[in-house]
Amino acid sequence: MGVKRIMKFKGKKQALLIPVLIVGVMLGACGKVSSTNSATEDKGKRESVGGKEGEKATKKEKAAKKKTEDTKQKEKSQKEEKETNASPAQVVTRPDANSSYAVDQSLQQPVRVSKDRKAVCIDPGHQACGNNGVEPVGPGGSQMKTKVAGGTRGTTTGLMEYQLTLDVSLKLKAELERRGYAVYLTRSTNDVNITNAERAQYANSCGACAYIRLHADGAQSSSASGASAFYPSRSNPFVAGLSDASASLSTCVMNGYLAATGMKSRGVGPRDDLSGSNWSQIPVTLLEMGFMTNPSDDVNMANEAFQEKMVRGIADGLDAYFAY
Repeated sequence: MGVKRIMKFKGKKQALLIPVLIVGVMLGACGKVSSTNSATEDKGKRESVGGKEGEKATKKEKAAKKKTEDTKQKEKSQKEEKETNASPAQVVTRPDANSSYAVDQSLQQPVRVSKDRKAVCIDPGHQACGNNGVEPVGPGGSQMKTKVAGGTRGTTTGLMEYQLTLDVSLKLKAELERRGYAVYLTRSTNDVNITNAERAQYANSCGACAYIRLHADGAQSSSASGASAFYPSRSNPFVAGLSDASASLSTCVMNGYLAATGMKSRGVGPRDDLSGSNWSQIPVTLLEMGFMTNPSDDVNMANEAFQEKMVRGIADGLDAYFAY
């Protein structure tokens, strides 16, 4: 074939190929666009589904959170209602001497008690056998103190303090009842094991309006003599709210006691280390009736006729207190 004919054939072949190539390129572009649109559509669908699922999850979390808050609020309301309806005071059962003492939280807030009803609780101090275990000096206190000491004894008469306080308390109960009082005793025998805190809690629970703690003093020197009365101070960490009423009670009892017995006065004053007073929720006084280590005081307090004077004086003091 001549050169001219060959070149003419090739030109025609190339001319035919060009439209084919153009069509192929266009088809490829359309396929790419279609693929891109499909991918975009799929992505949009996925994002739409994901958004709905996320919205559902958020709603579930909010609902769970609200349920938790509602539960906490309900529990708080139930707790407050329970505390509001709680009994203000309860008698505590004496624990074992070796066991830890459970502080009764219901005794944290002391209250003033109306004196309209003449009701008195008398605590004959000590007992035949002391209890050397310890208990808090006051409700919730960290300082510990002996539950109940053995007490002192008459150096001349040999009379034990726990017996003297019981003898006077029994006579005082009879005298007060004759005067129309309701009277309660923390103990009526020496063979007991009652802590000072428990005695006060009994006084709180029995409905008394005044708490009288009877004791007798002792000293190294036989020359120390006379009576004294103690009450919680205005800065007492446990029962400061009872200070004024207790001071009035102490003063009235002391004045009546001194007038009837002629005992030497050692004064009326505050003491905050007395657990038997710190656990009280009613006006309280601790009367030290005299010194068992002083021959004169000891002999007088052991005498039946003199005890009648002691009792009459304390009762006169209570009459004066309730007359206010």
